[in-house]
Amino acid sequence: MQLNEVTFGFNETAEKLAHFFSTRSQVLICLAFMNGELVGYKVGMEDGDGHFESWRGGVADHARRIGIAQGLMRLQHEWCAEQGFRSIRTSTTNNNAPMLILNLRNGFEVVGTEITRNQQLKVLQEKWL
Repeated sequence: MQLNEVTFGFNETAEKLAHFFSTRSQVLICLAFMNGELVGYKVGMEDGDGHFESWRGGVADHARRIGIAQGLMRLQHEWCAEQGFRSIRTSTTNNNAPMLILNLRNGFEVVGTEITRNQQLKVLQEKWL
């Protein structure tokens, strides 16, 4: 919960997230720990028609640039392939260069953009498995 709040600042409660996940199917949550401390996570879920949405993830500031995000992505993609998903979709704000670069290096393609209700540009990406 705390890492999610630090990463995104959405003021989401555990109850709100639990309700959100209870309405989804095939949810995958990957966690990374260092010395017993949660330092990274990657969450996604089925998005219909054989597609998986890589929904949210983050790495604690002090644990960045050592491959944690890459490792979590690899685990997620392996699991998705094993489950028979055809593609993985994700989106991020255009100012999140580290995530955009990581996605591109791992086979994602830019498939579109959208403007959020907060007037931020989001980049939509997809990777075929």
